[in-house]
Parts: sequence; C-alpha cells; structure tokens
Amino acid sequence: LGLLLYHCIPHFRKRALSNLALAKTLKLTNPQIRKLAKESFQNLCITCLEYPKLASEKNIHRLVTCENPELAQSYIDRGQGVIFFCGHQANWELLFIEGTSRMPGVAIGRPIKNPILYKWVKKIRQSQGGTIIEPKNALKEGLRALRQGKFLGIVGDQGMPESSYSYPFFGTRAFTTTAPALLAQRTGAPLITATIVRQKGRYSIHYSNPIDPNQDTHALMDAALKHLEASIAKHP
Repeated sequence: LGLLLYHCIPHFRKRALSNLALAKTLKLTNPQIRKLAKESFQNLCITCLEYPKLASEKNIHRLVTCENPELAQSYIDRGQGVIFFCGHQANWELLFIEGTSRMPGVAIGRPIKNPILYKWVKKIRQSQGGTIIEPKNALKEGLRALRQGKFLGIVGDQGMPESSYSYPFFGTRAFTTTAPALLAQRTGAPLITATIVRQKGRYSIHYSNPIDPNQDTHALMDAALKHLEASIAKHP
C-alpha cells in the first residue's frame, strides 16, 4: 500500500524526496533517498493499519516495551511532573499509550477534522488512562498536570515558520516550537526526549537522560532535538 501511494500521489512523493535531500548531514545518495522515501510511505501505512489492532489490544506490552523507564518513573513516584518531548517516529501513538500504562499523564493532541474518526482515535490514545488535551487548552491543562505530578507529552516536530527558534536539523535550519523548554523552565520539570523504533513488528521506546531546565530556552530545545536527531539518524 505504501509503494502504491508513493507512485500515485506525486505531491507527497516530491515532498518526501525534497525533505530527505535537505538532510545534508545524512549524506544520502539519490538511490538511498528514493529508498527511504518509499520506506517512509510504508511506515505511515503500517501505522494507519495498526489503529484497529491498538483498539482491541488488551495487553499493550505485547506490542511495545520501554528500555529504560526507571529514571522517568522515579520523578513521577516522587510527585514531580515530567515533560516528554517526541516526534512522529514509527508508531508515535505508542509513546503515550505505553507511558500511561505505567504513569499518569496527559498529551497535547490536535483534533482530526472528522469527529467520528477523532472520537475513535482519542479513545485509543486514552485507553490506558491518559488524557488528551487540545492545543487551545495546552498551556493551562499542561501546567496543571505537571503540578499534579503527571507527565506531559508533546509531539514537537511540527514545522513553525513563524517561530523565533530554529535548530540545524540534519544541517538545515528548521523552525519549531519552544513550548517544551518554556514549560520546563516555568515548572522546574525535567525535559526528556522519548524515541521509538519498530523492530520486526514490535516497538522499543527509549528515554534520554533528563535535561536540566535551569538553562537558556534555546539550549534546552537544542538538547532535546539533538536526541531526536540522533535517533532518526540510526533509523531514518
């Protein structure tokens, strides 16, 4: 299905190819760029087709495991909030679903335009007891959750050309939000980058070491994005 979409939707194919070409530090050849673009389409289709599986799965740990949950868990056990920063890797939904199977948490999620589909997807995301908050309520509800000792999940790899902050992502300036760093500074909550990879039909989550919130906003974001960039470089 992914290969079919790659060949039938030229607009998205060109976007995937151009974005990979902009990833200068990966030093990809043209055949490698085409191969990764096709695999990107396949990854997206696999993720979409897994939603029914996630809706019916009773034991989420049959699908996904976290390699090193102890340190992040220790903050929550002490009643201190944690900010998880992540991107759209592999099946990104599992980051929140697996996390809330172990810890109380909320995540910022943009609603899908189709209300029936969004209700179903939201139910899957909240299946382990977590809560999805909409962007318009993100600051207020995110701060409340952190002060209650919960974790806050932010999928922060969306492009924001109007932002004052940019990171040299794979050698090309990418403008994105500073919200994770600002929330960490305001609450004192540690900022942790969560990454996920698919391996033979199963998923593995890894948490970075906590990033100290007592530093410059841009330095905080640089550290978080550096972890995400390194993970993508291993599994582009």
